[in-house]
Order: sequence, then C-alpha cells, then structure tokens
Amino acid sequence: MLKSLTIVLSGQAGQGLATIETLVGKAVKKDYLFFSTKEVMSRVRGGNNTVEIRIASEQVYAYKHTIDLLFLLNDHAFYRLDDRIDGNTLIFGEPSFIDDNVVEKTGSTFIPLDLTELASSAGSVLYSNTVLFGFISGLLGLDTDVCHGLIEERFKNKNEKIISGNLDAFNNGFDLGKSRNYEHGIRKTETASDSKTISGTEAIGIGAIGGGVNFVAAYPMSPSTGVLQFLAEKGEAFDIIVEQAEDEIAAINMVVGAWYAGARGLVTTSGGGLALMEEGISLSGITETPCVVHIAQRPGPGTGLPTRTEQADLNLAIYAGHGEFPESYWHPVLWRMVSC
Repeated sequence: MLKSLTIVLSGQAGQGLATIETLVGKAVKKDYLFFSTKEVMSRVRGGNNTVEIRIASEQVYAYKHTIDLLFLLNDHAFYRLDDRIDGNTLIFGEPSFIDDNVVEKTGSTFIPLDLTELASSAGSVLYSNTVLFGFISGLLGLDTDVCHGLIEERFKNKNEKIISGNLDAFNNGFDLGKSRNYEHGIRKTETASDSKTISGTEAIGIGAIGGGVNFVAAYPMSPSTGVLQFLAEKGEAFDIIVEQAEDEIAAINMVVGAWYAGARGLVTTSGGGLALMEEGISLSGITETPCVVHIAQRPGPGTGLPTRTEQADLNLAIYAGHGEFPESYWHPVLWRMVSC
C-alpha cells in the first residue's frame, strides 16, 4: 500500500484554514507530492470545517480516512472526527480542546500546543496561523528558506513590522516542531518540484479550454462558481463567451441552444442548481443535442445546506432527466471540491 502522511486541520470558518493549507501545500511541494481536500460546513462563519493535506513520495489522488496528524484550532474542532482517529494518531491543540476520554478510547496521543501563547511571544495573537505553519514545517523538516519566502510573498503588501513578526512566529513554531524529532517515514522525491499545484476549479477550467469550449452560461452557486470565474478571466484570451444567467433554467437552455447553433457550450452548477436543470437536460436528450454540465458536488435538490460538501447528489446526477432518452447520451461531469 502507498505510504502517505495525512494531516488534518480542524477549526471554524474564519480561522484561516485556507491560508495554512496554501502555505503548507506550497512548502511541501519542493520535496513531496500531495493532495488536499476540504470539508466545508453550511455556514459563512462558525461551525466546523476541516482541511486534509495528504503527502507522499508518489502521486496521491484521493482523501484518506485515517488521520496521522490532527491539529485542533478551537474547543469544538474534534466534532465528527472521532471515527478517523486510531492508536497512531497524534493530536495537537490546547488541553481544553479535547476530552481525555477520547484519547483513552482511541489510543491516540495528545500533545499540548498553545498557538496563542506562541503567537503572542512573537508580537500578536494574529500570528497563530503562521506559528502553526512553522510547527508543521518543523515536524516535516521543510526548507526554511522556502517557507520564509512564502511568508514574505504572502505579506508583501504589509509593513515590515508585520512581515518580521510573522517570520518570528514561524521560527517559534518551526523550532518547537523540529524539537519533537518526528519520524514520518515519507521519503523526499526529486520529481515533486517539477509538478504543478492546481485546484479542482482550475483543472476543470483548463480541461474545458483544452476541449474547445467557447460558450459558458451559469448562475452562481458554490462551489461551482469558481469555474465560471476562471473561464471569465480567460474569456478574452481564448475567445470564450461567458454569460451569467438569471437562473439555472436559463443557463441550461442557453447552453443547449449554443450547441444547436454549433458552439461548444458548458454549464456549471451544483446539486440544487442541477435539480432545476432537469427539464433542460431532458430537452438535450430527446433532441439529441449535445450538452456538457459540470456539477461541483454538494447536496441537492434541497437548498438547506448552501455550502455543505458531500456526494449525496450522485444519484440525481446519474439519473437526471425525464422520459426515456438513452442513458448513454447523458454523461455528467462530476467534480468533488478538491485541490491536488
């Protein structure tokens, strides 16, 4: 079995999980291949979100259920994660963030890590994310020059005091992480630096451009909106007409009409939007008019979970449409919100 290391960050929206994911991903890219994925709750702020970064010496393409290193960023960050913990899991966080019974039950190891205190010693509690970036980098033995460069690039529009404070915060975390002498067993690979870090959104957009897309219609809906934005940014360079429709019904009909007229059209949506498009899909099927639909996965057709990610829309995607047009005409493009 492929040997990999699974790192999970757990905290609420607004705590900077995406920032840490970006910094760690760019830092590990020099020596390792990695796959990153998010689990997002249905809230603008609050709730509990997780980011998983899985690194290996060979290419990895998917999420792994069992967690090797878990970082808790608040007192409800352990929510929904207990079944992913085993005797090999190391859990980091403030003691108040976890119940002792969890450690005894799972056989995992809890290691106190007070990010707030470490950040304060560097000048501000706002540096907590940078401390965590440093700590993870120290555990993995990442290149400090690369990490320092990423921090300077990240905060290049800030004043020297902020840049210096973040560098100090990183160093505090790095030294502490390095002192643990953690042996992860993942060998470095020379091919990692030649790989390209790309998000799922970018992959879909690039693939569409490669396939000759020249018309895009969509109604904004997370997490599919990124593809609409990406192709809009590339529209002038690749002669792509991009239309933000008034709703999903209009979007699907525009794309069917574009194909009928000879264009290569794409509509991008998510579960609830796809539910509204079924009649348009049926029109495409019964008239044998091509139609490409990108479905960024999230529950549908209900709208009570506006940003929650999961694969509950798979059945809807496969069997969408009315009547008995041949199933071979309908091949939905499914995308789970990932970056790799």
